[in-house]
Amino acid sequence: MAQVVGTNQFRNGMHIELDGGVWRIVEFQHVKPGKGGAFVRTKVKNLDTGAVVDRTFRAGEKFPRVHTEVKNMQYLYESGDEVVFMDQETYEQTALPRQSIADAIAFMEPSSSVQMLTVDGQPAGVVTLDEASHASEKFRQLVARKKAAKKVKKVPPRSSRLRRWRWCRWCPRRLETSPSRY
Repeated sequence: MAQVVGTNQFRNGMHIELDGGVWRIVEFQHVKPGKGGAFVRTKVKNLDTGAVVDRTFRAGEKFPRVHTEVKNMQYLYESGDEVVFMDQETYEQTALPRQSIADAIAFMEPSSSVQMLTVDGQPAGVVTLDEASHASEKFRQLVARKKAAKKVKKVPPRSSRLRRWRWCRWCPRRLETSPSRY
């Protein structure tokens, strides 16, 4: 039985079944307007065509989740219209159609190590360099944000925090003066 996920369980990189195809959630945002019900704005990418589409779902909608796995594979050779890879753990060979990884094949050399995406046990494609670097950049930003949050803010000296007041000459109100004048 397939696992069902609601819009409140969406995570970046999660795969769902939508309109009869497998889609990856690139990014999402929960929106709670002041008037009306909450909804989720989502940017999803089709694994078959590579099309990126903006979709809006009502809060609480449910979708079947597709289980994916990334395996370390070794690119072996090209055989006509197929590209052959070998699993580095089990030494099983897997062939993918050349057109499904045409954009990534230019950057691969024979005997190089790549990461292959499998959807429900079936090979779906190769994780390209720009997707991997984008993920590492997001991780680097997250670590930097956490380090910045841990830094302790310095408190300015007490003299600069004091407010000094004086009375206006022409009307009965108080004016603030800077600490440097006293």
